[in-house]
Amino acid sequence: MATKTASRKTKDTSALNRLGQGEQVQLLSQLLEAHPELQAEAEALAQKMITTVDPEAVAEDVTWAFQGFDQEEIWDRSGSDRFGGYTEPVEAAGQICEERFEPYMEELERLLSMAQMEPALAQVKGLLLGLYRLKGELPPEAEDFPSESGAFRVLDTWAKKAPASSDPSLVAWIEKELPDWASHLEPLWRGLSNRARNPK
Repeated sequence: MATKTASRKTKDTSALNRLGQGEQVQLLSQLLEAHPELQAEAEALAQKMITTVDPEAVAEDVTWAFQGFDQEEIWDRSGSDRFGGYTEPVEAAGQICEERFEPYMEELERLLSMAQMEPALAQVKGLLLGLYRLKGELPPEAEDFPSESGAFRVLDTWAKKAPASSDPSLVAWIEKELPDWASHLEPLWRGLSNRARNPK
């Protein structure tokens, strides 16, 4: 029993466990500077962390990001402002959706910038699946975002870098996992894909 108590006390008082995120980054930087022989190992671990993408986990994160989004938040953002402008509720809802979705798009763009196509495709699937699960969960002013603006951004971003070989598998995946959107997303994807590969 005494051993468990001592172990718990050690864990609770550990300085490492008390560091904030910014402090952890600073510590890692200092550690690698003091021990350059760890650079290759750290790089390998970082690469694995960045490129390990689970579509289901991404989908859950996306749906979680929209928790608590309600009519009141739209009302708070819409209406007249002190500069004489006016924001329609639908416009306000779109802004809120874009803000909540942006971190996940940034992650997709990061993977693409690193030419990590397989993890990027997994991110695409996770984003689309998360958006699909938001059907009927958003306020009326935002109900079109998942299948319209959100899905368009995902597919448009992927189309600009996607290898042609990914087309059949993505279309088949859409038909299986997003059946209610298939008739809309498939022609959208083909149009975006053709435009990206055959720019005027």
